[in-house]
Amino acid sequence: SMHSCLRSPSLDMPRMIKNFSISFDQWLALDSTDAAWVELLDVNGNWVALTPVNGVSQSSNLQYAPSMVWTGESNSWSRVEIMLDSYQRKVHLKKMI
Repeated sequence: SMHSCLRSPSLDMPRMIKNFSISFDQWLALDSTDAAWVELLDVNGNWVALTPVNGVSQSSNLQYAPSMVWTGESNSWSRVEIMLDSYQRKVHLKKMI
């Protein structure tokens, strides 16, 4: 039972935000006890799970994981886009694996 993550440097959010997003490519190779998701550290110091524009298709009952995650295997790279318009000030992002 191991938890790991990739954490971004702090991102300065623009004052006027319209269509502000991040994107990355991923290739999944996870077994049934693994899951991946993206979280944002909000201004109150809480990590909040984010939902990509194209969604996350698997439900999870894994401890410490949100209800919707990426699981399983993919046979190609896929692009993930997450809108950040509703977040202000500096944020950190992390991808939990």
